[in-house]
Amino acid sequence: SLAKLVYFTKDDDHFVDGKAEISPRKTSDKSKGISRNHPVLKGRLNFKKFETSKINDCIDFIKTMKLHLGGHQQQENPGSQPISIKATGGGSYKYADLFKERLGIILDKEDEMDCLVAGSNFLLE
Repeated sequence: SLAKLVYFTKDDDHFVDGKAEISPRKTSDKSKGISRNHPVLKGRLNFKKFETSKINDCIDFIKTMKLHLGGHQQQENPGSQPISIKATGGGSYKYADLFKERLGIILDKEDEMDCLVAGSNFLLE
């Protein structure tokens, strides 16, 4: 079983012929991460996976990258409400308390198939 993480980073890279660029990247834990440039959003969607047996590595990665601090949500209302992130699958229930304890975030549980279809449609647009 895997914990799959998708996050957005702003990126100043140039695009080849105005097209999105997909580039595989090696990550520190020797698993592959994939990034996809998006010219409209002017940034990069990053995809990373962790074995659920190494969920603490996932949490450490989120903390190191400061992904738990919230982006635009936090900038609009700093300190107002806890940050929530979308999560699917059994791990969203199993590890909800761990994420709240270690990162102070709430896992907003969503249906996995609905998210798969919505995410696929987003990437196809």
